[in-house]
Amino acid sequence: MNPAGVTNYPPKKIFCFLGDNFLYYHVKFKSMKNLLLITAILLLGCSGNDSSTYNDNDSGGDDNSNDAPLVLSILSTDIENSNYIYSDVYTYDGNKLESVTQSDNQSSNISTYYFVYTNDKVVRIDGYTSYNASEPTKTEEVNYSYDSQGRLVLMVHTDSYETETGTFTYNANGSVTFNQSYKDNNSPNSNENTISLQFDNKDNLISYSDGEDTRVLEYDNYKSPFKNVVGLNFHILLSGELTTSEIFSLNNNCTSASFTNSQGETFSDSFSYDYNQEGYPRQIIRKDYEGYESTISIQYSN
Repeated sequence: MNPAGVTNYPPKKIFCFLGDNFLYYHVKFKSMKNLLLITAILLLGCSGNDSSTYNDNDSGGDDNSNDAPLVLSILSTDIENSNYIYSDVYTYDGNKLESVTQSDNQSSNISTYYFVYTNDKVVRIDGYTSYNASEPTKTEEVNYSYDSQGRLVLMVHTDSYETETGTFTYNANGSVTFNQSYKDNNSPNSNENTISLQFDNKDNLISYSDGEDTRVLEYDNYKSPFKNVVGLNFHILLSGELTTSEIFSLNNNCTSASFTNSQGETFSDSFSYDYNQEGYPRQIIRKDYEGYESTISIQYSN
């Protein structure tokens, strides 16, 4: 239900920090897969372990040692219906992600994403979907390009409906300008958007603005579940191929997220975490601006 008098408010299932335009194809993917949606994550603003021993106070980066914990599975409940459970299952080649299989307990549809690397960077994702136990068919492809500094500069996503192209420009003030265009595959229709993204010194996304709406995120110093996976970029996490849950960073964990619309109205979500002994979240609880809650449970390789 929309707050009284509010006409521009954040989505319920997807607290759209990068905006409806940026996450358009993500939302569409999840609708096609029985509404497996994202921008995404789970339990605990206060850590179950009060010790700062596990705080991640470096400048970010992966622990690529052979015994570094890797996510094996994530289960998350729907924000409005706890009987609706989304599942992500992961396979690896060392610390490189091989595949993510996404499903839910209300349908027989299964989507699997396969990750292709070059020079320890993800350069392509191939998406396959099985509808009602049918043979999987390729439904989408995402290609990524990087500059000489290893920064993401180009993304091209293609499915049966449209082609999305995104370019990323890194500005002197530390912000990133994301120029995004959509081209309908079956008509001459197209759409363009410009989004400004701001990251902190650990590469956590802390704000987004499209000139009308603004999203602001805050983080703790603990480790993201995906911190040890090689070669990911922020677009992969926020677009939906990596997880159907609400996890917003590859480095640390979001504790609060606010959405301010063009009318100046602000809505906030909060996140509380239970951490394991290594300082990785094993459960997350998200509470949205209307008091609904969802739970995320994470299992690791060790």
